Amino acid sequence: MRILIVDDDQANCQLIRHLVLDYGDPEIVNNGEQAVESFLKAHATKEPYEVIFLDIMMPEKDGHEVLKEIREWEEKNLSYGRGEAKVVMVSALDSKDHILSSFKEGCEYFLVKPISKTKVFNVMSEMGY
Repeated sequence: MRILIVDDDQANCQLIRHLVLDYGDPEIVNNGEQAVESFLKAHATKEPYEVIFLDIMMPEKDGHEVLKEIREWEEKNLSYGRGEAKVVMVSALDSKDHILSSFKEGCEYFLVKPISKTKVFNVMSEMGY
């Protein structure tokens, strides 16, 4: 399975990477611009990501902007229900507004930092992995 981890904090990237290694070999990028580039490249090479762990607060583009670009691209280029990435928003921001806006923008799951093995396992299980 192809997994993309997007976070500007290397410790968070390495933690999530370690927790998802049993599901696939994840790619790590450190900002929103790189996330969009990696997403588009993955589709261009016909090897799209199945799961994206996406931090909200990042340089270049924040997670909300990245999610919006991903969902707009998918809407224009994919048949609904065929190949959309499952996006897990990851943030220290646990306010109701941030969580609701993330779901309205098209994420499937929202994890509040600190990330734990149990949280990641539960999300991956709910996605059917």
